[in-house]
Amino acid sequence: MTAVAVLCGGGSTRLGRPKILEVVDGLRCGVRIIQACRAAGLGPVLAVTGEGGPDAAALRGLGFDAVIDDTALRPPGERGPLCGVVAALRHGMQQTVFLPSDHPAMPPALLRWLAGQHGLAVALADNPLCVALDPLVLPLAQALLDGGRTGVRRLLREAGARKVGQGAVWMLDPFGGHKLGFNSQEQLQDVTRAVQGAAHAPGLLWAVRPGQQAPQQ
Repeated sequence: MTAVAVLCGGGSTRLGRPKILEVVDGLRCGVRIIQACRAAGLGPVLAVTGEGGPDAAALRGLGFDAVIDDTALRPPGERGPLCGVVAALRHGMQQTVFLPSDHPAMPPALLRWLAGQHGLAVALADNPLCVALDPLVLPLAQALLDGGRTGVRRLLREAGARKVGQGAVWMLDPFGGHKLGFNSQEQLQDVTRAVQGAAHAPGLLWAVRPGQQAPQQ
């Protein structure tokens, strides 16, 4: 089974608080992400955090199967998603789908499709933090991290990542849920309105409201 690692180690400096704990239409962002992963048949679902990120106990309370700390991997004074990528790949040594922590509207069908792709790295062209990575990419990721790189774009470039454009994604995500992220209170409100507006669209997991059962896609 393909694992999922949600990268939660950022400082959320613009929002001022952990995005994964924000409430979107009655459910915390992390709970919505976990719901989507479970409906896609993926797991375990891991949270990657570290110094300055959300508390591990709070993440476990959302329902993550495990919480990984990437603090020891961070270059002095630095943080970045590549630290979480290396920590998660080290943890499971299996194919892993990586997701940002501020995207509560990921469709299960898209996650399942992404997990089924073959290659060292397959990423969504308009959201490179939504990427499936083979564990064979770990030595390259570690080498880049040892060289002071903390972003993922260099890793994707050197791994020869296949980038999937919007045309291929549209049938699996016609509402563009994979692009609904937030960095500010205003953007969070926009995402919440989009999720509420999708509540009348049948079969969309991210339209599920509290007390409803998540549909299988």
